[in-house]
Amino acid sequence: MVRWIMKGWIRAALWFRFRQVKLVFHAPLPMDGAAILAGNHQNAILDSMTLASSSPRIPYTLSRASLFNNRLWAAYLRALRMIPIYRFRDGFGGMRKNAEVFERFVKILEDDEWLLIFPEGNHELRYTIRRLQKGIARIVFAAQDAEGWKRDIPIIPVGLQYESHTRFGSRLLIQFGPPVSTLAFKDLHTENPKEAERALTQRVSDDLKSLLILLPPDDEGYDGAVQRWNSNKGRFPDLMDQFSSDREIVSGGVEPPAGAALKKSRWQKLAGYLLSVPGFVLHSPTILLTLTLEKVFIRDPYLVPAARFAAGVLFVPLWYLGALGLWHMWARSLPADLFLLALMPGSLWLWSRTWHWTH
Repeated sequence: MVRWIMKGWIRAALWFRFRQVKLVFHAPLPMDGAAILAGNHQNAILDSMTLASSSPRIPYTLSRASLFNNRLWAAYLRALRMIPIYRFRDGFGGMRKNAEVFERFVKILEDDEWLLIFPEGNHELRYTIRRLQKGIARIVFAAQDAEGWKRDIPIIPVGLQYESHTRFGSRLLIQFGPPVSTLAFKDLHTENPKEAERALTQRVSDDLKSLLILLPPDDEGYDGAVQRWNSNKGRFPDLMDQFSSDREIVSGGVEPPAGAALKKSRWQKLAGYLLSVPGFVLHSPTILLTLTLEKVFIRDPYLVPAARFAAGVLFVPLWYLGALGLWHMWARSLPADLFLLALMPGSLWLWSRTWHWTH
């Protein structure tokens, strides 16, 4: 029950955070059997929350072990099907616990559940994909060995394409690619397990790349691609049309058409500010609280967008309850209470849909 409530809660938060979220399924997914979701990782825990809430099934999700240091918070995360994974920075003792965690991954797949993994191993805001770790192949091959290769346990590549990692009211495209059959690697795994791990990892990497807009890794090429991309953003209302056009522009094979970027008139920019002001004012307490906590606790700038979203998921509903209580004490009127209940989320929705007019 907690998982389904949180899934709906986070999906609602995404609906306010992004002015448009589009899910695209390029092939039928194995709804009844085990599977692994393999996503790209650019936006820290926001990626986890987005994919877990957008997936047709609620997967178990890997999260860094440091998030589980607080017992109360750890119990909450486990209720959401999050599993700690230990890294070198957690020390040798923590790394030894990964053997038990690995066995749990295998058990999850044996129980026909889904597992969400970010095989890059870490996150980065740049629009790129790093070399995938082989852990995802080792997990699925261990599960296949445990079951005697009696059925397929596919890996489903998922591309998260953020129009902007940080900008409120931007757009998000989520593409679920065709499942990669792991049974197809059975013979190779029998002959050479290491080569099978390499081949499967490479296949997942290639499929992920087809679902993303990837910029050159060098700084000069990256900056040039960003400039071409920015001149094309917002050109198409449909996100798949925008995705296809952006890939051509970023690759350098096609130049952006003259005036491709949508120019905002002064009146449209003014309208954007005016329509955004109510949402900003009504939510200013949560904004100030979030910014204060961010300065105190967030040291990694890459965590800022995800931390702000997570704070909004928690603080905005609490603020609504507090504001409604104060309002009711003053107004003493059910119609007035209903007005406030409509006004606050309505202003937030309007802010997220019109803020992009201002830039």
